[in-house]
Amino acid sequence: MSKARRPPLPVDFIDYQRLYRVIVTVLNAVNANTAHACKFFSIAGSYILSEIHGLDAKPRFGSAFYRVDDKNDLILAFTDMDAFQRREICSHSEAFHAWIECNGVVIDLLAPLFRENQQAGIHDSLRLIPRKMFQRPLNKMSNSPFDLTREGDFFLTINPTLTNEMTMEFMSKYMNMDLATICKHWYKPSPKLMQSQLEMGCDDGTVTLMKLDKTELIGMW
Repeated sequence: MSKARRPPLPVDFIDYQRLYRVIVTVLNAVNANTAHACKFFSIAGSYILSEIHGLDAKPRFGSAFYRVDDKNDLILAFTDMDAFQRREICSHSEAFHAWIECNGVVIDLLAPLFRENQQAGIHDSLRLIPRKMFQRPLNKMSNSPFDLTREGDFFLTINPTLTNEMTMEFMSKYMNMDLATICKHWYKPSPKLMQSQLEMGCDDGTVTLMKLDKTELIGMW
């Protein structure tokens, strides 16, 4: 009997990379703290996937744990670490992560920036975190954050209250929506051609020329 094929992911590798590049470029153009902008990646990414690809993509906020490197036994934890020391999983406005859920799949558009996100960490292995795509079926999620044994293993807990609060706060700020709209207009799914640069006008009358980020992802978790 032939082995059952894995269902296709919502976004193919090329389009994930394109979407990542557009969001990174736009955030960098406004001097955002891009490596920590999981809120923007999640909400703007969901918006673009829904509008352009017609997907039922939703932003999620809560605690997240990812095993990203077997050689160094490296697990990234986005959670309240004081609570975690007590073996409690807790997220709030000062300790959280944000991702996208779509068709039973987790999409984390910040994943290629895990290296920069964790640079405040202690050990050198953080600098070796590869730039990869993260898309994993929810039914592949580990049973607990203490059960991450192989690269790509993950554990997530959604905080519905935080998700609603963060989404409403994001939507209430015109600049966020303007930037998300710019990302949507710039992004084109393959095989369509995408502009290598774009001008962005500011309220003070100045114009910023944005050149598309050229980061090459090396694979997927």
